[in-house]
Amino acid sequence: GFFFARRVQQDVDVPIGILWQAWAGSVIQEWLPRAAWRLEPELEALADRVDAYYPNTPHGREVWKQRAAEIEQWLTAVEQSLRDGSPFTHPQPLMPEPRERDMCGFYNGKIHPMVPFAMKGVLWYQGESDFRNRLWDIQMKAIAHSWRDLFDLKGLGEDIPFYWMQIQRSGDYCSPGMCTC
Repeated sequence: GFFFARRVQQDVDVPIGILWQAWAGSVIQEWLPRAAWRLEPELEALADRVDAYYPNTPHGREVWKQRAAEIEQWLTAVEQSLRDGSPFTHPQPLMPEPRERDMCGFYNGKIHPMVPFAMKGVLWYQGESDFRNRLWDIQMKAIAHSWRDLFDLKGLGEDIPFYWMQIQRSGDYCSPGMCTC
C-alpha cells in the first residue's frame, strides 16, 4: 500500500493518505455489508442466513422470536426440574450466533465508520483464507459495488477505483476441481 500511494503521489503531485483496514485470516464475507448479500442473484441464497443474525430484519426477527420461545420453554423446564428436585440435562438453547465471527462484522466495525472520509480508491489484498470459496469473485463484485455506493460522496455515481491483488498460493492447496493450475 505504501509504495502504491507513494507512486500515485509522485504522479499526481497531491498528498495521498492510506487508511489501513485489515485483519489477518479474515474472509471476504466479513467485509460485505448486509445489504450487499442481495445485490447478486448468486448470493441471495446466503442472504437469509446473514439476516438471521440481525433481529432488525424480517427474517432475523422470526429467527430470534423462535429462539426466544425455545429459551422460554427451556426456562420453564428448568424451573419445573428445580421444584421437583429431578435432574435436568438439556443444554440451554442459544440466540443465533455466527460460527466464528460476524458475517458482516469487519464491514460494520472498520469500513462503515470511514464514511466521512473522502475515499478515492481501494486496494484489496486477499490472502489464502478464502481459497476454497467458490463465490469469491461474485462477493468481490458485491463489495466493490457496495463500497463504491457508500463512498460516493458527490452522489454522481462516480466509480471509485477498486484494485485487488491475490497472494500467491504456497504449498499444494489445489484439490481436484478446485484449481486450474
